[in-house]
Amino acid sequence: MIKYVSWDLQGTLSEAAFSDNFWLELLPAAYAAKHVCDLATAKAQLWEQFKAMGKYDIHYYDDAYWASQLGFNTSDVLRHANVQPSLDSALLSYIASLTTPNIILSTTTNLFIDYELGDKKALFARTYSCVDDFQTGGKTKEIYEAIARQLSVEPHDILHIGDNDEMDITNATRAGVHALHYTGDTLALITALQDILATEGTEA
Repeated sequence: MIKYVSWDLQGTLSEAAFSDNFWLELLPAAYAAKHVCDLATAKAQLWEQFKAMGKYDIHYYDDAYWASQLGFNTSDVLRHANVQPSLDSALLSYIASLTTPNIILSTTTNLFIDYELGDKKALFARTYSCVDDFQTGGKTKEIYEAIARQLSVEPHDILHIGDNDEMDITNATRAGVHALHYTGDTLALITALQDILATEGTEA
């Protein structure tokens, strides 16, 4: 029985362009200003740092860490960014129609989650940030298990949906969580989700 539907945020409910703009453009610009170098050099040096960290390092996703290192305020940067969040209205409408509670599980920080969701955060029973709530980078098998414990359910009572093969599908499946891969086709996703909920059953 599916008791919770878990959603990835960036790249699934929210277009990746907003987050990409921060990490690939705005962060390098702040780095360039701090280290007095051109933008291309800043991007290259940051890329080398990210590669050295690895995708499960908390600093890979922690805007507060980079804000402290480079001397900027993330909230101010986001408010003045030329790329703003764009949510999938069809998915959000479908989520609003579900009787099964929904949660967010994101690699990003609570600041980004709150900013991107805005008033749509009310659609979700809980929101989880890997960085802020579990002090780690990336969605690991252990994080899915920890969320199941916090929700007082078994991992197989959760269905997680996301666009990343490793973190949203492989790691969720290893934890015993049902996983559904989002490929950008909203209608296909809703159809697949309806089929799973009908097959597995839900808790009203």
